[in-house]
Amino acid sequence: QWHHFAMTWRQSDQRLNIYHDAILFFSTTLSASNEVLYSYTNPSYAAFGQEQDAQLGGYEPSQAFRGQLDEIKLWRRALSQGEVERDMTL
Repeated sequence: QWHHFAMTWRQSDQRLNIYHDAILFFSTTLSASNEVLYSYTNPSYAAFGQEQDAQLGGYEPSQAFRGQLDEIKLWRRALSQGEVERDMTL
């Protein structure tokens, strides 16, 4: 069974939303002290299916995603929940 996950981040207010099957299940405002913020404001790489312990490295095999990723899409703006839902059904 497949599931749809989407993450949106809006730079203007640092709002991060994560959707599971187009339903918002996590939302927060990132702070300047949040180390995750560096990855999103300086986009020079992306890692999918693996948790990182350090920028550009520190991968642990036991923390890897075990499954299949079918499709990855990137936009230059944060999508609304309605747009996430429409994209999920395409």
